[in-house]
Amino acid sequence: MIENKRLLLTLVSFLLICAGFLIFFAPDIAYAGPGAIFAKAAKAKTWLLIILIPVMIILFPLFLYVMIIEKKAVWKCKKRLKDLSGVAPEMNWAKIDQQVQYCFKSIWDVWSSYDLSQAKDLMTNEYYYAQQALLEDWQDQGHTCIAKLHRLKTIEPIHLDFEQGHKPVIWIRFKAKVTDALKDSSGKIIQGKKGSDEQETIWGFLYDGRSWKLAQIEDGKRSLTFAKKPKSELETMIDVLADLQQKEASKEFPEKTPAKTDDVKMQ
Repeated sequence: MIENKRLLLTLVSFLLICAGFLIFFAPDIAYAGPGAIFAKAAKAKTWLLIILIPVMIILFPLFLYVMIIEKKAVWKCKKRLKDLSGVAPEMNWAKIDQQVQYCFKSIWDVWSSYDLSQAKDLMTNEYYYAQQALLEDWQDQGHTCIAKLHRLKTIEPIHLDFEQGHKPVIWIRFKAKVTDALKDSSGKIIQGKKGSDEQETIWGFLYDGRSWKLAQIEDGKRSLTFAKKPKSELETMIDVLADLQQKEASKEFPEKTPAKTDDVKMQ
């Protein structure tokens, strides 16, 4: 229910704004007759206003609540990253921003080619093979994938915590103008829509000790869910990060064990 609250509030707000616009600005061409007809039209507008204004007053706090919760989550996530960047430079938001932008654009560039191998290093192995299998299945069914990124509008970190074997995962909300559709063998659109539109998605990036890799993509309507997720204590995150870096360092520079030598007997 929480997941759909943000989408429902957005939809209701949009409908109310449209209705208000029509009430105030729509011309009275159909009712611009003499006497009672025009008066009835004005009366109808009055009743609509009486109904709409209380509804807008009731829904506005809910809409404001969702907006504040999400903005607060973004602020807290950036602050947590700043605190952690002293332990691990890879936690610096400016660096993460560059990495995830590159990942976002690169995956969009290769998606419609049905071959993700060029972006394999930007994803976890599990996610890469799952998405490659999906694309190959579409291709086998004769589907045509149309995916084009026109403009990346906003990037916001919305949640940071430890998942998947105590490794950091950051969830980032992307808003972009894209063309995203899937056609069957007859050319009929079976998913998405014709033309470009604004899309909101949430991408989860896993930190493996060296870089951030795409591990999952969620629908943008779940942003409130991520914003309200509980977070680990800062001290716990610092300890886990330090341990992770130590393990990665030991893999890169393994300790050399001294070679065994036979005991030499003195005569």
